[in-house]
Amino acid sequence: MSNQSWTPNYVQQRLSAEIRELRRAEGKDPDIKPTHKWLREHGFSGIQGYAERRDKTVDDVLLEECGFDQRNKKPLPGTHAETKALVHKWLRDEDKEFGRLNDTSVANAWTHMRRLIEISYDDLGSDNLLRPARAPPGKNVRLILDLFRAMNSEFKSEGTRYNYASTLDKFYEYLEMIGEVDSNPVESVLPRMGWTYNREAPANTLSPKQVRECWKATTPIDDASVDTLDTETLRKRLEEKILLLSLSACGERTSDPLITNGQEDIILDPGDPRVCFGDERKNGPGTVPIMAGLDYFEQYIELLDEQGYEMLFPSEQSADGTRSDTWVRNKIEEIVDRAGVRLPDGSKPTPKHFRQFWFNEYLEAYEAYIAKIEDIAAEQSSASAEIVDKHYLANHRERDHFRRFAYTHFETAFPTDVVISPEEIADARNDTGDEEGQTSLGDFVGAWLPGTATLWVSAQATKARAIREKTAIEYDPRTSLPSREETAIAAVGTFVLATVVAVMIVAQGFNPLVDPMAVPSVMPIAFLLMLTYLIYDMPDLEEPPVQTV
Repeated sequence: MSNQSWTPNYVQQRLSAEIRELRRAEGKDPDIKPTHKWLREHGFSGIQGYAERRDKTVDDVLLEECGFDQRNKKPLPGTHAETKALVHKWLRDEDKEFGRLNDTSVANAWTHMRRLIEISYDDLGSDNLLRPARAPPGKNVRLILDLFRAMNSEFKSEGTRYNYASTLDKFYEYLEMIGEVDSNPVESVLPRMGWTYNREAPANTLSPKQVRECWKATTPIDDASVDTLDTETLRKRLEEKILLLSLSACGERTSDPLITNGQEDIILDPGDPRVCFGDERKNGPGTVPIMAGLDYFEQYIELLDEQGYEMLFPSEQSADGTRSDTWVRNKIEEIVDRAGVRLPDGSKPTPKHFRQFWFNEYLEAYEAYIAKIEDIAAEQSSASAEIVDKHYLANHRERDHFRRFAYTHFETAFPTDVVISPEEIADARNDTGDEEGQTSLGDFVGAWLPGTATLWVSAQATKARAIREKTAIEYDPRTSLPSREETAIAAVGTFVLATVVAVMIVAQGFNPLVDPMAVPSVMPIAFLLMLTYLIYDMPDLEEPPVQTV
């Protein structure tokens, strides 16, 4: 290839032409995506660094920016028809029904399954990959260990072994879900193998001080001139700060801010500010705490509302009404250039490096959290403490732990008045908690009183009827008043019934004293029926037996 530097202009306009010309000369289909090996052999290895700087894979660049077509998949090896059929069904469901894998991920999973079948046949003598997951307890683990030992010999890189084993784990997880296998032995064996995979080398991460320099380099906002700026100008000036906060203070991926609905997904609760993602997110729904910049988020979202926008970074030019990944990468590149920030290897940070900064804090906080709950999980006979990995940060207690653990690091990365301290969270929650407690008590009392009043009226009506009947019969004076036991039963019964009514009303979410019109019509109808029953259907007082001399 030429000495042209790897820029978006070169890749999108000239690279595909150069590759197609060479492949055409070799008698190969020029429109089919070349292999990574072919690219290296023909001097195009620089595409790897270009892809990483843009937070993409090489395949993403070739397919999306160069316009190549996906290669036809090689068929699965072996003769075990059921294994092949279930692999096809799994990837089809993941791609079409669950939407958890993109085209590149599906292709990688297909490659992994092909290679795993080959290893199983060559080293274990069987191409039946279902066998380990259908074997009885004990034997299933031994079979997986045999397969993993073979992978140790086959792959030199721990990362490669981990990737292939993770694909097999997902495959067995799916089969277990649909009832095709009895267990997923990979789930228990893989964590014990010691294989690790870290996409970002420790040397290529951003320090808190570098994040602080990037924050300083975002578009400045002069407090004195805020009132003089129009809504659009002020919102534009806040965009860079909100983007940097989204990536490094909320841990969002490159595309996450673009699918965030500013009015619905960002929860500006002072006692627990957070971002909640929906199903459209790449890795599914999730919740992350906002570690800094709550005031900026509040001001920015208010400006969005004034302009009638919903998406966090709106665009009237795009079909989906939001900015593109390219816009995010370009903005980050502008910020790091102004800040003069570079990674240890001399390259420019990309959006993924800002998320990696957050993710490093997440991992340390998570490990500390796991250390605390490991014993609890064992005492409760939990299948695995690692199940917390699916739920960590899902509720405010875990988010509180993360805030306490990571606060000092974020305080270094952002100005002190921008970072949300654990004390601020606690104070806000205490204030809200008092109000909520008073409201709940008021709702309960407001609901309990109508129940008590209704029962008191019915008791008075019944008493009046009893007095009228007493005048018509001879009775023993000792039976004219209820006994102590009867009085206690009546009092306790009245209280219990009133409490039941109160709980029912509170559960429905209305307070009759505050808003009488909110009471459903079925409630007064039920009370009237109860009164009718108590007054007219209670048994008459029986005449006491005549005493004989």
